[in-house]
Formats: sequence, C-alpha cells, structure tokens
Amino acid sequence: GRGQALQVAAADRPITVDLESGAHTARHLVGRLHSEMSHAARTKKPLHVLSVCIEPKDAAALRAGTISAASEALLHAVHAAVRPKLDWVARLPAGRDSCRLSIVMPEADPAKIAAVEQGVRNAFVNTDTPALRGMSLTFGFAALTDAGEQPTALGLLAEAERRRRGLKAQATPAGEFKNVQEADA
Repeated sequence: GRGQALQVAAADRPITVDLESGAHTARHLVGRLHSEMSHAARTKKPLHVLSVCIEPKDAAALRAGTISAASEALLHAVHAAVRPKLDWVARLPAGRDSCRLSIVMPEADPAKIAAVEQGVRNAFVNTDTPALRGMSLTFGFAALTDAGEQPTALGLLAEAERRRRGLKAQATPAGEFKNVQEADA
C-alpha cells in the first residue's frame, strides 16, 4: 500500500524519525540525537535544532482534515529545504490541531539555518494547497551550546521549542532562559 511507495521515495529523502505516527519511539529519537550531540562535542563542530510548528490562525482554518494535509505539506517543504545527507527530521506528537517538527542540523552555520527556514516559508507562501492558507508557521532554534553545561537530547529539543514559543508570545519573560541554564548547570 502507501507504506511501500513511501519507502521507495525515502531513499532520496532525509531521515525522518516519526513519533507522531508511532513509527518510531521517543527513545529512538533521543538515542539518535544523543549520538549527534556526542559527535559535535568530540569534533568541536556546531549542532543546531530547528523547531518548526504549523497551526491554524483561527477557527475558520480548523476544517476537518486540514491539519493532516498541512502536516504532510510541512514535511515535504522541510524535506526539500534541508541538506539530505546531513540534516534529519523528527515529527513530534503535537495534538490534533498542530504539527511540530524538529530539524537536527549538524555542522550548520547561521546562513544554512536561515536558508532552511526561508525554504520552508517560501513553500508555504507559494502554495496551491488550500489547507495551508489559514496556517501560521513559527520557528525557533537552539545550538548545542544553548542547552547548558551537560546538555541532554530532550533539553536541546525543549530549548529550541521554548525559543519558538518565545517568538510567538508577546511578552517573553527574559528570566526563563536564564533559569533554564542555571538549572542545567
């Protein structure tokens, strides 16, 4: 069925760890990200996690099936924007009305991160998919060095997510990040 078609095409696509569909477990994601973090620490190379979320702007955008169509479109946009052999993607459980992805970007400079974000935004701006028109797209990213002295995989994912939400919130308590760092130290 559909699984086979996806697998054939998967060879050209970046690796996707899918927690939303239940195809992979959180442990799989944590293990994979952890080895990426160890590698970055050993080689003194940068590592970033880019958190992307898509959600309806208002109730009108909340039609049935919209979010699954938007979620697929987001995954396609991300796959097209990332570096296939280097970056990989995790689809995180996000509830019924939103879709969250984390993009793990080893050895990326700020320009590469900006390029991925821009690529995803462009895909949404130029879309023919009606499902995407009423959606809001937010981003946040964290570097390994942002996640405290002894960062954990979940800590790094959470930091990128916090920064994404901080961009969306009107007032961000500046202390929130400070406390996080102290708690991790």
